[in-house]
Amino acid sequence: MTEEGKEILSIYKEEFENYKNFLDLNYWFDDVKFNKSKNKLESSKLQTEVSIISTIIKGIEKFKEDIKEDINSKKTTDFLKFTSDIIERHINTIAEYKKLFPIHVNSSESDVEFHSDLFALITKTKISLSKLNISESDKKDKDIFFGNARAPLVMREQLCSEIPIVKDMTDLLGINFNSPTINPSTSNELLINMKEKDIPPYNPKKHFFDQEVSTIQFWEEEFNKIKNGVNIGGYHISNWLYWHINIFKLAYGKGKDKSIKIAEFRDNEYFFDHMYNKAESDEYGRHAVFSYGSRRFAKSVGMTSRLLHGLWTINNAQGTVQGFSKIPDLLAIIDYSSDAILNMFPALRVNANSIDIDQGISLGIKGKKAQDIYKFGELTVVNLEGGTTKRGSQKAAAFTPDIFLLDEAGKGKCIPIWKAAMPSFAGGNNGKWRLVPLISGCVCEGTKVYTHDGDLVNIEDLQMNDGIIGFDSKNNEISKEPITWIQPPSEKPCYRITTMKGYSLECSYEHPILVRHRNKREKIENKWFRKREFIPAENLEIGQQIVINESVDIWGNLKMWEPRLVGWFIGDGHYGQNDIPSISSCDFEINNYISENFKTSDKKKPYYTKDNKLMLNRRLRGTGKNLRELGIFGQTKCNKTLPNNLYKYCKNDICELLGGIFDTDGHVTIKGNKPTICFTTKCENLVIEIKHLLNKLGIHPTYNKVISKPNKLVKIETEYYVLSINDKRSIETFYKNINFKIKYKQDILKEAIDILKTYKERIPKELKNQRVDCIKSIEYIGIKPIYNLTAGNTNTYIANQIVTHNTAGEGELSVDAELMLKNPEMYSILPMDWDFLEEFIDPEFVTWKRNNFGFFVPAQMSLEAPDKIKKPFGDFLKSGNIILDDETHLELNNIDIHVTDWEKSMSFFNEKREKLSKDITLLSGEINSFPLDPEDCYATTEVNIFPGQECKRRKSIISENGMNGQKYRIHSLNGEIFAEMSPNDKTITEYPYKGTSIDCPVILMENPLLSDSKPPLGLYVIGFDDVKHDKTDGDSVMSATIFKRGYEGGEWANRIVGTYDSRPERKKDYYKVLYLLIKMFNARFLHENADNGFIEYLEENHPEDLYTHVSAGVGLASEDNLHRNNNRKWGWHPTDHNIYHLNQKIVRYTKEEGVVIGEEQGLSGVDRINAEMLLEELYRYKKGKNADRIRSFGLALTLASYYDRTYQYIKNRKKTTTENKKNKQDRYKTYKGLTSTKGFKKF
Repeated sequence: MTEEGKEILSIYKEEFENYKNFLDLNYWFDDVKFNKSKNKLESSKLQTEVSIISTIIKGIEKFKEDIKEDINSKKTTDFLKFTSDIIERHINTIAEYKKLFPIHVNSSESDVEFHSDLFALITKTKISLSKLNISESDKKDKDIFFGNARAPLVMREQLCSEIPIVKDMTDLLGINFNSPTINPSTSNELLINMKEKDIPPYNPKKHFFDQEVSTIQFWEEEFNKIKNGVNIGGYHISNWLYWHINIFKLAYGKGKDKSIKIAEFRDNEYFFDHMYNKAESDEYGRHAVFSYGSRRFAKSVGMTSRLLHGLWTINNAQGTVQGFSKIPDLLAIIDYSSDAILNMFPALRVNANSIDIDQGISLGIKGKKAQDIYKFGELTVVNLEGGTTKRGSQKAAAFTPDIFLLDEAGKGKCIPIWKAAMPSFAGGNNGKWRLVPLISGCVCEGTKVYTHDGDLVNIEDLQMNDGIIGFDSKNNEISKEPITWIQPPSEKPCYRITTMKGYSLECSYEHPILVRHRNKREKIENKWFRKREFIPAENLEIGQQIVINESVDIWGNLKMWEPRLVGWFIGDGHYGQNDIPSISSCDFEINNYISENFKTSDKKKPYYTKDNKLMLNRRLRGTGKNLRELGIFGQTKCNKTLPNNLYKYCKNDICELLGGIFDTDGHVTIKGNKPTICFTTKCENLVIEIKHLLNKLGIHPTYNKVISKPNKLVKIETEYYVLSINDKRSIETFYKNINFKIKYKQDILKEAIDILKTYKERIPKELKNQRVDCIKSIEYIGIKPIYNLTAGNTNTYIANQIVTHNTAGEGELSVDAELMLKNPEMYSILPMDWDFLEEFIDPEFVTWKRNNFGFFVPAQMSLEAPDKIKKPFGDFLKSGNIILDDETHLELNNIDIHVTDWEKSMSFFNEKREKLSKDITLLSGEINSFPLDPEDCYATTEVNIFPGQECKRRKSIISENGMNGQKYRIHSLNGEIFAEMSPNDKTITEYPYKGTSIDCPVILMENPLLSDSKPPLGLYVIGFDDVKHDKTDGDSVMSATIFKRGYEGGEWANRIVGTYDSRPERKKDYYKVLYLLIKMFNARFLHENADNGFIEYLEENHPEDLYTHVSAGVGLASEDNLHRNNNRKWGWHPTDHNIYHLNQKIVRYTKEEGVVIGEEQGLSGVDRINAEMLLEELYRYKKGKNADRIRSFGLALTLASYYDRTYQYIKNRKKTTTENKKNKQDRYKTYKGLTSTKGFKKF
């Protein structure tokens, strides 16, 4: 290093070390405070840190200019690394703050804004650090990439700018890459219309600059079309549409039937392209495309195509896919991406460093040093349902995306995610966003069942002609059941039932499950056995035995190539995309078989293990093709799966495959005369697939996740999965069907079998071909859609190995997604272009009413509809009144487009709805899954759990007859409580409430102040649902329901006698009135303890009344088997489980029959309710909507039923004398000019 360089380095290093020392001590987390004047959170310490980092970044730019020829010296490299670490520490500190203090649905606006500022700060710093390029040095020779990698053509610009030798070699070609048309002869031609002989071959084993000049020119022109689109005559085909119909490939079929083809061009893609281009326009340059509508409209295909197009056309693109469903939705995008990337035209192909659900997609090329990677683009996958993926949360928050997809937005709370992401889209020209974000949604999925062929499929993929495997309990054997009916998804309360062996099933509350009783008997052929019967899920108990199917001995007849070897590959093999398949093994039996049957070469030098075994790591030539046919080639590490079409292979090959897997990663142990067969892997998906196969054979293992702590050999915490087989029947079945090729393992297994022969096991006759497993847990999981079907003969089918009837699925349109779709402009969503769509449709076949919505995809365009009609593209455009000249029209007719048959499709779906019209549940499911109108997307697949029509009728009756109580203002003076009638005061009469603050009166049907004595404590109960904030623009109201218990009898026994629904500017004003109502009715009180504002009010102002009137949660939770919050003494805890039970109390109350009120008999439960707005909520009930009055009424019912059941607060009041009855009529007097009530005692 020169003396001048040393001096410059010394100056910068001293200064930057001072900065580092300051930053090490600058802990700004506790300095974040709310600035009232700016109405935002901020930290002066953080601002100082940001200023220092900015100075460092500018300093490094100047340093690189000053250091000149010493830039590549080791001291300079070390200093740049030191500087880079300072900046990375700053970024990581901000990320750590975001992790420690995450935003959520209930976060304040200032919290969300501060997080957005931090996100922008991370993004800005990351970009600045990236631009400094202080972590790589240039490569100087032509052997520039790792292994056999070659410079890809699509990375030409990037590689030329970063690697001098690449630029030098490219310049020698003499091609003007800046020319608008590099290859004029093909500049306006579609690749799909070219003859194969006219497409020059591209050799992927050569660098792009070593190809023929004509080849480079041809494919560079194609790449230009992908980036810019193409003009055919006077019509412009957009860049993405060119990509989709010429380049993007899809896999059709599976296994040997799998073929790779260019994706079909349908009107779906044409309309999607129109909406996307509109979102890019100047008028709508800050809008996302939110596509929502029918199931089965190939949403994942279109979205994947868009994502990959972004990766190919944006320099070093950074993208993120976020979704609420890892499997199957996010996994579908990864699978489609994998097929498209691995089968890309060689000239346009880029090496995939990872294509994985956890690692995301990373494209690029490794340098000569493996750690040097030239990135082409990355796509991070973030699972919002089960938390983020391994690195998803940090990556999603730490960069500004060039590509963004929020997938399956209809399945979760998408608004907070969307709002958090929006700031990262800024920075485009003229105030536009830099990208068009994509949002999508539909409804789907379910549980594993067997078809007649023994194939294991998801229940939602089941077709009528597949049949299903059930269980014939009379003959104790599996049975092939015809499917006579499949129901679309419908919503019901659901439970998750988990057994000791790990079997799990999510099912509806009435779902019948086969149990084996411990204390009931049944007679079978004159012998008594424990009784088996189907019991609804809601009546199951922990510890109860449920029946598990033993095996499904139905197999295919396909032969697998070298199944034992395939098992070895999966266990100890490496077969990534750019590798020749290889196996590492120190087992003689494996190495000997490979040597005798395959041509091999050493991948690594052989060595001896600590056990003195020879470890060989060898490539197996010519095996890649076979692994491709099996669908596993290209898989790495935790991405490994079993072969495609697994259940179509013969039983012997399946057993050989499993034998190979256990040869490598399996072992047998015997501890204390207790044998166990184990399998260990880091791949959870692989464990699950193997468990399914073993179950089919009659082997029933458990599997557990193990987290090993760091040790001397492994410095970090590691996760892996252990599958264990330890019961006698399963081990014996394993020995009968699967054998180890590794002799010492087979010997231990034989020893285990000898031990098991000494065991006594009596299998009761009623459990032939079955086994039982005890229930470990029963968890209420809320309202979920379920999939139902009817199996013909025994009306049973096996779901997740459990003998059952129906199973659960997933969800419908979430509340957040509904808000976004209905209010597109509010959420920066591009509104639906109805004019454009309807240009291509005869008005007679339009099935929707125009309204505010995102990009609506009707059922007619789905794969469920009749086949589309193939048309010339030019003719199709003409049908939509697109102006084309004759020449352009003819040229475009060389392109085919598959167009919706709107007439047939409309008839098809209308006929389906007509057939289902007699069953509202089936019809709702059909409408929701295949909407003909945007409003159909909001159709709940759950029938209203309350008697909606009865509630609507009752509301009309009480409104028409003035039976809705009297309005009062409640206040106190000198310790006395007064009720002042206020008939003209306004109440809340709309639902949901969209107004501003309003101070409403109390409505009473019975006034205790008119009585001659104070009500006994607990005769009345009050349920209360609070709001979170004083002021809000939401639709919540503060609601209290006063309910009179029935032990005294009378007209108002077991009825609502008052309601107080209001939204004053200050919650405290409501609390004052609520307190007076509690005292006035001498009521016991129950509230939802998610909001404890009223309890705090009592503690501060009336602590003496807290224990007298407020219900604690302990006894209530214990008596009603409810969840409770141990940190909150008072009130009711709003878990899904508790909400379900609360709603069921209302259901039972409203559906009660034979009710008597006064002299009227034979009434319904609804006839007891005179609260108008409660009735409104009941008949308009839908999951997810605010139901404040329902909640407060349910709380009152819950408390009343608890006291009745436990005989609490029951006291006979003295009968009123004739004199007192007379005096009651004279109670009203004028009090200081107001109508008020006199004579109330201080209580």
